[in-house]
Amino acid sequence: MVEPSSSQHQQTPSLEANDAPTQEQEQDPPSSVQDQGQDQPRIHDGSDEYPFNILLPLNNVQDQAHDDEHSQEIEEDQVEVQDGDPSDQVDQVIPPRPRRTKEEIETRRLAIRDRNLEILEHTREKVLSDVRGRVSTRRQLANFSNHHAYISLVEPKKVFEALEDPDWLKAMHDELNNFKRNKVWTLVEKPKECRNVIGTKWIFKNKQDEFGIVVRNKARLIAQGFSQIEGIEFGETYAPVARLESIHILLAYASHHNFKLQQMDVRSAFLNGPLHEEVYVKQPPGFEDPDFPNHVYKLDKALYGLKQAPRAWYEHLKELLIDRGFDVGLIDPTLFTKRVNGELFVCQLYVDDIIFGSAKKAFNDEFSKLT
Repeated sequence: MVEPSSSQHQQTPSLEANDAPTQEQEQDPPSSVQDQGQDQPRIHDGSDEYPFNILLPLNNVQDQAHDDEHSQEIEEDQVEVQDGDPSDQVDQVIPPRPRRTKEEIETRRLAIRDRNLEILEHTREKVLSDVRGRVSTRRQLANFSNHHAYISLVEPKKVFEALEDPDWLKAMHDELNNFKRNKVWTLVEKPKECRNVIGTKWIFKNKQDEFGIVVRNKARLIAQGFSQIEGIEFGETYAPVARLESIHILLAYASHHNFKLQQMDVRSAFLNGPLHEEVYVKQPPGFEDPDFPNHVYKLDKALYGLKQAPRAWYEHLKELLIDRGFDVGLIDPTLFTKRVNGELFVCQLYVDDIIFGSAKKAFNDEFSKLT
């Protein structure tokens, strides 16, 4: 071991004796700063100003930098706590941040690399749906089937358009099934003495609820009544209709006597009225019989569009109610009344709508079964 000479001890300044460095010390930086990039420590050879400064390995320098960074983050967290609520500063205790190991740092680096590669693989070519479209959540998809109606929202203008749509085709078959169930017509050969065959036409209409949502496709086959000949194919066409004042009086009477009123709509009402005239109509467009294309239908009951259809329906319902023991009103012929065990039962007609009620609900249920 080499001991420093007495001259060297005299030249080395003491920081304890002199608080401020001399001018020579400010001009000549310490050798440890100049040789900071070297990997190996250097032993003092007696020529430096600071004889006991030895350079540390590079690993120790990195650890010291990591500790400085960790202490700086703790100071920033303390500043954020001091800026908050003063009452919370006493209760909050900042735990020291654990020091990451080399394995944790390597794991985090690999995770970031995998995430970046995954983002790069999400190219537009691999997206199945339209990227500009609206995103649908699973809740919206679950409610889609609850509100989806398997009906058509477009009303066709021509018959061939309806025949190409399965929803409207089903509605047309339902209408023809009503004709068959009510025994409206019979397919016969056109008589030679028949002077006029009334044409038929399809009417397509979407039925909506109170919110304006389409709930049903209604296809109705009507007769072109403008081609009927008066005196041959129709006679009297008058049919009584309930006045609005009569309905008001019925509502007031029911409210005063605590009546339970109900409303009923007769489906395909005009198809129930029998005809007394001899009327022939053409086959429905799109549903002609392939075996008898020149045959016509002879009507046994009224068809929508005929001039006598409302009167035929009223006469048929009037006979039905009279047979059940109802009395026709003297002033209003659309008002029918009946006494059952001293209780009054009232029935008001308005074309194919019926308003009925009594003080007992059992009478209403029995009348619903009759019609």
